[in-house]
Amino acid sequence: MMSNSAFTVSGTASLTGSVVQVIYNNGAGSATSSTTAVDITGSSTTITPTSASNKILVWATWYNDVGAIVAQATSGYFQCVRTSTIIGGTPYALVGALLSSGSCVTDSASGYIYVDNPATTSATTYKFQHYGSANAPTITTSNMNIVLMEIVA
Repeated sequence: MMSNSAFTVSGTASLTGSVVQVIYNNGAGSATSSTTAVDITGSSTTITPTSASNKILVWATWYNDVGAIVAQATSGYFQCVRTSTIIGGTPYALVGALLSSGSCVTDSASGYIYVDNPATTSATTYKFQHYGSANAPTITTSNMNIVLMEIVA
């Protein structure tokens, strides 16, 4: 298992769309029954952009399940945070199917991709969070792979 691996492209990348550096983190995952957003263990990944005008491609894949033992509708949600700001459009993306009755678990593979503009050359941390609806399901996220790519704008 690799965790927080990085490589930088040699030379000077100056063409728009060129990849300057890549940060890779895998193995993150955790479970929660919270109805407020909590960090997914091990998902914090940091990149230091070489230019404030460059973009960061945030790409993540993971496996999740949303489980409930109540006969009520319930959902699990996911979000990406840069430092303390939720990014990626709609703050909460559904990560599990709606559970309408009885005891069941919905398993799925999920992904996230977003081109961010942090406008800084300071170290920038991205992390992922999950939470459940008011009916408090258990949400488990595992086998998370996170890639951050700095791209010349």
